[in-house]
Amino acid sequence: MRLGAGFDIICIMILKENKIKFIAAYTVAALLFGCSCMKEANKAKDEVKDIALGQEINRSLPPLETIKGASLEQMVDFAMKARPEIKAAELAVKDARLALKQLAADAPIFQNTNNIFTSFSVDFGLGHSESSKGVHGIDNLEGETHGNASSDISISLLLWDFGRNNAAVAAQIERVIAAENSLLEVKYSAFEDVATSYFNMLEKRALMQVALTNAHEFAVHLEHAEKRLEAGEIKNLDILRARLDLAVAKEALINASNNVRVTSASMLSALGLESSKYSFDEIFNTQKDFLSEMTRCLPDSTETLDEIFSFARTNAPAISVKRARLRAALSDVDAAKAEMLPKISASASLNWADPLWFWKWGVNGAWNLFNGFRMKNALKRSVVAMQTIAADVEDTELKLSVSLELALSRRDNALEARSSANESLQRASENMRYVGAMFNVGEASRVDFTSAVSDYIEALGSRVTAFYEGQRAEAALFALAGRYPRYDEKKIKENDL
Repeated sequence: MRLGAGFDIICIMILKENKIKFIAAYTVAALLFGCSCMKEANKAKDEVKDIALGQEINRSLPPLETIKGASLEQMVDFAMKARPEIKAAELAVKDARLALKQLAADAPIFQNTNNIFTSFSVDFGLGHSESSKGVHGIDNLEGETHGNASSDISISLLLWDFGRNNAAVAAQIERVIAAENSLLEVKYSAFEDVATSYFNMLEKRALMQVALTNAHEFAVHLEHAEKRLEAGEIKNLDILRARLDLAVAKEALINASNNVRVTSASMLSALGLESSKYSFDEIFNTQKDFLSEMTRCLPDSTETLDEIFSFARTNAPAISVKRARLRAALSDVDAAKAEMLPKISASASLNWADPLWFWKWGVNGAWNLFNGFRMKNALKRSVVAMQTIAADVEDTELKLSVSLELALSRRDNALEARSSANESLQRASENMRYVGAMFNVGEASRVDFTSAVSDYIEALGSRVTAFYEGQRAEAALFALAGRYPRYDEKKIKENDL
């Protein structure tokens, strides 16, 4: 087991004064240290045992009150604490850091100037043996035996390994950086997931109100048609067609309502909540008007592709992870080269076999001159792995540039579509009012009226979709480029869209 330098010095002082007390103290300290580690391991096992057995899990979640009627920023903060994959990524960082500590503890004494005692390895052994007296003949064997106790303490110390540990530590440092950037990548993915689900939910609720508007227009149309039938201005066939239009509008309303339920369930999942246990209507204010004013959470960006890609090349988590792994692969090559060089170590031991005490020490070097070309092939494989990761970095940059270009295209198209939809909506609204008035006095046909309503509803829905498509594109740009999200949540009224 490995103990600190101060503890080793104390042990040597105790040894000079009282050998038995030294052995007892060292053993007790070692047992206490081991028991503490095992207690922590058993506690961790108990925490995940229910998951392994498939039992219902009582997850520890942030208070739901923090997201009741909350903004997008608050919902993202909630998801960062509730989503299981973020916890897994955080544990991966913890594991990488522990692995680094483990490697640092194996450093040779002349390569670790910060703490020269970390390379000590101390072993303690205790035993007792018995044997019968030496007699001739099997019939003369006696049942009585005599024996003695024995114990030993040995210390081994690695002096020099020609850079093996340094290379391994350098590689592990980069793997820690890669794990930290992977955690950032998971968090950005969670941000985009929450933002996209949120905008989808807002869009579908607004589109449900569009469907309600559509159904209302055809309900009013049917009411006018029935009055005109009573006045003898139209025939029963016109009533049947008006009822058909209303039925189709109600069917569209049902589909819109189902879309709201689906996006609400997706929103719960994005927050890290089970849709079977929670209702999003209990968390989000679903009684407000989603159509006359829409929610803008992320301001419109203005960066060009060159500007945002230049930033992303050094900040995007996807690339940062690959570059850190490439630097680790460079150190892996150095470690493979060092494996072909010798090792130098020192050792000392104290032994007791009653009534004799003795101690010994020594220095030795070892060099594996031939190992069936295994170390040579290991070095070649480390070079190939390094070249593979380098190619992966280039591929990641290429894919990132394409993804950014698509996201910018989505953003620009959404802005253009929103402007076009606003213009179309204004004209469609004027046309619907005009045709409706003409239809009510019998100067326009049912086809003209139905077409006018459909054009209005389509323009209304297109504006909603274009608005939230722009918000989804902004969320994708933050996640792709590795920029910190700029929240600026506002209610945009219909006239300001």
